[in-house]
Amino acid sequence: NLYGNAIFEEVNLMGEGALKYSPVEGGGGFQVIELGGNQINAEAAGMTNFRFDLWFPDEITGDSDFLLKLVDIPGSGPTEALIFVNSMSNPAISQGSWLSFDFPFSELEAAGLGGKANIQQVVVDLMDAGAVYLDNIYFYKDGNGGGVGSMAPDMPAPIPTQPAEDVISIYSNAYSNVPNDGFNLYGNAIFEEADLMGDGALKYTSPDGEGGGGFQVLELGGNQINAEAAGMTNFRFDLWFPNAVAAESNFLLKLVDIPGSGATEALININTGTTPPMAQGMWLSYDIPFTVLESLGLGAKANIQQVVIDLMNIGEVYIDNIYFYVDDSGSGGEYNLDSAIDFEPSGFGANWTWSVFENDSNPPVEIVANPDASGINTSATVAKFTALQAGQPWVGCETMHGVDFTTFTLDASNAIVKIMVYKSVISDVGIKFVKPNGEALGELKVANTLVNQWEELTFDFSSRIGHPSTIDQDQIVVFPDFNLDGRTSDNVVYFDNIRFSGN
Repeated sequence: NLYGNAIFEEVNLMGEGALKYSPVEGGGGFQVIELGGNQINAEAAGMTNFRFDLWFPDEITGDSDFLLKLVDIPGSGPTEALIFVNSMSNPAISQGSWLSFDFPFSELEAAGLGGKANIQQVVVDLMDAGAVYLDNIYFYKDGNGGGVGSMAPDMPAPIPTQPAEDVISIYSNAYSNVPNDGFNLYGNAIFEEADLMGDGALKYTSPDGEGGGGFQVLELGGNQINAEAAGMTNFRFDLWFPNAVAAESNFLLKLVDIPGSGATEALININTGTTPPMAQGMWLSYDIPFTVLESLGLGAKANIQQVVIDLMNIGEVYIDNIYFYVDDSGSGGEYNLDSAIDFEPSGFGANWTWSVFENDSNPPVEIVANPDASGINTSATVAKFTALQAGQPWVGCETMHGVDFTTFTLDASNAIVKIMVYKSVISDVGIKFVKPNGEALGELKVANTLVNQWEELTFDFSSRIGHPSTIDQDQIVVFPDFNLDGRTSDNVVYFDNIRFSGN
């Protein structure tokens, strides 16, 4: 962080370091990563490519721009490659996900770099993109005709968010797993249970090396899963492919049901045409309803016994979070208090009617990418509420009576309410419930204790059980920034994962 004015911090992301640059007041700012006398001679070392990863936590628009400069400083004077990241770059700038950029030196030369024997600086210019996290900034020698060599996972798979009571897990550190007879039966692929920063993953490697095949079977034996009786609706898993991916790359996972009448199996082909497409060096999450698995060949789901891993021609794979779950939060489904209000596209809350009140012009509740998908909240989307300085202290949002939210009576099974919030200021958060006729008790308020990170707040309504105003309530009201002292600015609050439970 030399020469510039952007705010710098080296942050810890689950044990992995990253460089964070934040804008100065009014936006923008830059800093320089300075190598000084430790110039890199990428020419002599035969380096062919320059790569880096970016994460933008702030809101991104179609006009957002970020600039990274790679500067070579020989005795004859500096030259620099201008690498613009915006809606037209590849990948395009976006909020709340890691973006990987990989540039051959031929492209950097076209972008202004005059040489690569005296590389001395990386300039980080925030322009109008807000804050940015940078990681994995390096040069490499491309010996794979465009690939980057093998890229083993440098982070564990995303932490699953389904409630444990809705899950039957085959393999995941997040849940209790059903017993099995082994992860590597019958086949020839080389098996290892890998440790990724304390989280386990199943690693399968071809005996023929990169580009080779081989298979193994994860065998449950007598511990068959009756997903039918348990009401399971979906099958999901996470994959990481460390080897280079080409258009013809393929991987196959089979889910096998073995009743007395004979086996059937769903053939789940993963390639560059699937959703998400096969890609090197990142966790890919697959979530498949049983209706789709049936179209892929699965005849039933009452005797699930095997998961077959077939490397085909991809050479190696890491697998984690293999489980079934009940999707009782599908869009168009009926909400009940057993489900979280999680604002996911296939969940509850995102498509509800949220009315904003007492907030001056009443800007609407927005459903946006998670500004910090780490720690206790790794979900993809959350609710965003902007409490205007001109608004009342009790600004809030509420669901529509008789629509979206359920009708419920407060009792011992639902009197504890939790909500996750991400706030830039300390102030009260309020929650209350309202009957169809507008009758309600006052809101309960709990203040956040943390800023600029997710925190879960707990509201205990137990003392109100049995009160007439808590019978047949059909509306939830959230006060994200209840501030009787008044606001000194507009405050953005994110909230997510509203859950109900008993003591």
